[in-house]
Amino acid sequence: MGKKQLDFLKLKLGEIRGINNDIVNFSEQKKDSERKLRASKKKLQDEFGNFDSDDIIGMNAIEFSLNKMKKVELQNLLDSHGMDSKGNKPILIRRLVESSILSEKFSNDVKQLEKNLKDTKKEAGLSVRKAEVKDFKINNNQETSLIEVIIIVLSIITAIGAIGYGVELDDRELNEYYNENPFDCDNGETIHGSLVLNGEDDCSNGHDEKDPFWSLSDAQNYQLDEPSGFNICFLPIFVIGIGWFFWFLASNSRETKYRVELRSLEKKLKEGETKVSIVNSEYIYAKKLNELLSKKESQRKELSELIENLEIDVASLKDKLSKLNKKRTELYAEISHLIPYSNLIK
Repeated sequence: MGKKQLDFLKLKLGEIRGINNDIVNFSEQKKDSERKLRASKKKLQDEFGNFDSDDIIGMNAIEFSLNKMKKVELQNLLDSHGMDSKGNKPILIRRLVESSILSEKFSNDVKQLEKNLKDTKKEAGLSVRKAEVKDFKINNNQETSLIEVIIIVLSIITAIGAIGYGVELDDRELNEYYNENPFDCDNGETIHGSLVLNGEDDCSNGHDEKDPFWSLSDAQNYQLDEPSGFNICFLPIFVIGIGWFFWFLASNSRETKYRVELRSLEKKLKEGETKVSIVNSEYIYAKKLNELLSKKESQRKELSELIENLEIDVASLKDKLSKLNKKRTELYAEISHLIPYSNLIK
């Protein structure tokens, strides 16, 4: 073998070594890309195999979006479909997930639900209802009816009259007592009861003015037996009691009417709030759900793009390896006549 042939052989063997190194590197890259490709395809199948952006049940979308909602919003959803709304938040979520109402009847059209919400708010007129309730409380809660005022005035006038009449009755009873029960002077004399203990001795023996410190005299016992003046106290109290009773009836009637009217206004307000709350809950649910679906769709798209890129990489590496093997075979063919037993080289 001449020097020229030896140099040629060394050159070609150097090229073959470089190709062998490239084949090893590309083979490792190909294996790594194929491993990533298999893992990505498996993830796509496991997480998105049954996923459909039009299917609102896919990938636990209901449970995810329901968890983002408040308890009162979950209760409104259940109430709107005639279901039991009692229990804590996890129970309400499980009840909704296990039911079919959301998948069968629920619309996830956010724009339509947003329009429905605006229409419902307009129809309910909550601001007007709230203003009505507030104005009614301000204008009627402390209002005293005319009949109550009349009853109070009449009661006061009648009570004043009853005081005078009571004084007259008490004086009449006292005079009757004096006339029917003259005071005995203990010496055979009798005097009119009004003269007892008046500061003057009307009995010749002064028996009508005796006022001992440690005991009761006949004069003192006589005065203790006099009528007590009951009418001057009883009649005004009785009249005021009757007046209070009629005032209470009138006031209670007014309060009852007030409560009935207020309850009616509050009921209308509550009905409007409930309607708005139900539509708002459905709107929030759809919004949360669509956010999840959009996120899942974006993840699936990213994963699909990754798989597509990996498939391109694997195909490219396969093509490079094929070309390198072909080039190596050609190089071996060029130097095979210079190497003994070269037919055994693979």
